[in-house]
Amino acid sequence: MGNQIMKCPKCNALLIEGKLYCESCGYEIQIVPDYEPEVEKSMNESLSGIMEDMEVIHDNIEDQKDLLILELKKKRRKKFYILGGIIFLVLGIIILNIIIWNQNVNTFQYQYSKAIEDNASLEYEKAIAHLEKAKLYDDTNKEANLLLANLYYQSGKFDNAIIILESFIDQKVTDSEIYELLFTIYEKGKEYGKINEKLQECENTEILTQYQNYLALNPKFSEAEGTYEEIVNLKLSGNTTGVIYYTIDGTTPDENSIEYTAPLVLDKGTYEISAIFINSYGFKSTVVSNTYKIDVEVPYEADISLNSGSYIVPEMIVVDVPIGCTVYFTSDGTVPTDTSTAYVKPFPLPFGNTTFKFIVYSNEGVAGNVVERTYSLSVNANVTAVDAVNSLVEKLCDEGVILDFDGHVYGRKGRNLYLCTAAFTYVGQNYYLVLENYEDVTGTIFKTGSMYAINMITGEIFTATQNNYGYYEIKTE
Repeated sequence: MGNQIMKCPKCNALLIEGKLYCESCGYEIQIVPDYEPEVEKSMNESLSGIMEDMEVIHDNIEDQKDLLILELKKKRRKKFYILGGIIFLVLGIIILNIIIWNQNVNTFQYQYSKAIEDNASLEYEKAIAHLEKAKLYDDTNKEANLLLANLYYQSGKFDNAIIILESFIDQKVTDSEIYELLFTIYEKGKEYGKINEKLQECENTEILTQYQNYLALNPKFSEAEGTYEEIVNLKLSGNTTGVIYYTIDGTTPDENSIEYTAPLVLDKGTYEISAIFINSYGFKSTVVSNTYKIDVEVPYEADISLNSGSYIVPEMIVVDVPIGCTVYFTSDGTVPTDTSTAYVKPFPLPFGNTTFKFIVYSNEGVAGNVVERTYSLSVNANVTAVDAVNSLVEKLCDEGVILDFDGHVYGRKGRNLYLCTAAFTYVGQNYYLVLENYEDVTGTIFKTGSMYAINMITGEIFTATQNNYGYYEIKTE
């Protein structure tokens, strides 16, 4: 093919060969090669081969893709099995743990331990809930029941606590903490009768001692019943504060009977002593009785030398004391006992009106009959008893025995007192008997042992003494 003349498709100007644009208008020239069949055939053959190769490649790619997909499916299936196994294992572990947890939760020990933790954290209601569950598995555990009772008490559920605590006591469990908590609840409700009731059934001496104030035990007798050949001083005692009432004739005692305040002196005969104790809460014991037969010799009554009557001269009272006995007397009209003044030697009849009572006690403590004497002494004298004492005080002041008429003594804070209550006769003369006593700053009076005699007619003052027989004499220098 020869050279062809090419023109610009835009301005129709001749194009210079080899130029890619029109030099006239600048239009870019698109060169299209000349059509050559051989070239086209060759190209078609090449393209055909390329297409065939592409098809082969495509087929290979599809095959590789299928293999890859198959392989991926295998790997996915393997991973699925592994993942499923792991999931199944985890689920198994979880289920097993749930089973084990349920088994642990539904046990006494778990619920009890949780209750202890809640109690320590002051979460009482939670602790109660756990203990109530714990009782479903073991209702006999003492520690758990006692803790629950305490928690009920702290939460104000007193009735629930009482049910647990009383069940312990019904089972003869005598732990002190059980009684302490139960009685604390009873005390709050002032149900003292229930405390007494539980104590009556209790055999634990420690608990009985601790709460004896609520008890009304039977009175105790200091002496066993029976026959005695000596006097019996019978003492009655209760277990706590309260009152004992008694009878001595076998009748049933009550609040209207004799109240026991001092030992009962059983000196002769038969006594059936019945007693009842009522404590400070009003609870009563049962009535207890003991019989005593006292078979002793009762001493003769006292023999008094001076009969009852009025006297105008001083007299001495002399008592004949039976052998092996002691005589006691009073001068205020009361009945003498073995705690009254003991007769030792004769004593002067006092001025004025006086009633003496005498009683004899044997060495075994048996008392005889009371003997009573009434006397009236009024003696004629030139000097009165008051004047006699005043003249004695004046004389003692002059001698320096006392510092003043009030009886103060040098070097001592107390004072001397001079008292004239009786008179005596010595060698046909009547004398006032003046006794010297010392009164300390507290008002307590002691006998000094000094005695003075003042003549009722002349007023002369002497020192008096008492001989071994009890009679008064004038001391002469």
